[in-house]
Amino acid sequence: MWLYQTCGDTAQPIVLYEYQPDRKASRQAEFLKEFSGYLHAGGYSGYHNLSENITVIGCWAHCRRKYDDALKAILEKDREGSDILRGKQ
Repeated sequence: MWLYQTCGDTAQPIVLYEYQPDRKASRQAEFLKEFSGYLHAGGYSGYHNLSENITVIGCWAHCRRKYDDALKAILEKDREGSDILRGKQ
């Protein structure tokens, strides 16, 4: 299932769920062939072979999860100062 959603600034927001039988990158390329602009997407590699009129911008949630995983790998006594980077004070 693929999800497409317009940005919040649009006059008539749209959320579209599209069923496809597989995860082939050609599915997104076909659907977005006339789209031009920014595409906010996860880390799926299929998004990085789209038209040059599309700028893929990443998802900060994925980055934040990796940061949290790295913090968990550090001994608690060595984490001093890292909480401020996670938004905790």
